[in-house]
Amino acid sequence: MLIAHKDQAQNVKTVVENLKEKDIQQAEIFPIDHRPWMWFETIALGPQFQVKRIVVNSAAALSLQSHNHRSEYWVVIEGAAKITIDDDVKLLKVGQSVYIPLGAIHRLKNPGIVPITRIEVQTGK
Repeated sequence: MLIAHKDQAQNVKTVVENLKEKDIQQAEIFPIDHRPWMWFETIALGPQFQVKRIVVNSAAALSLQSHNHRSEYWVVIEGAAKITIDDDVKLLKVGQSVYIPLGAIHRLKNPGIVPITRIEVQTGK
């Protein structure tokens, strides 16, 4: 978080450039990212992995997608999630998990009235 007087707003670019020079990830990667379906938070990040906490609003869905360079492992920690992996559709409840293999077409939908929270572990680039 950067706190500055509004008449110094033009200096934010300089601060970001200094962070980049020192190879500080927050210069380009923000821990919490808001999306139309809710938000996600990066918990841990390395060269070959990323761990996220993802929250999805009631009746919202993430886009149908696939990844050529990573696989994912999801654990539902709040709510119930409708998961599509290729042609397989299942409902995951709290404490249940699923593996998304490299290249699989997948999506998460929230069919319930409470937000879903899941932990996602990505492996690969």
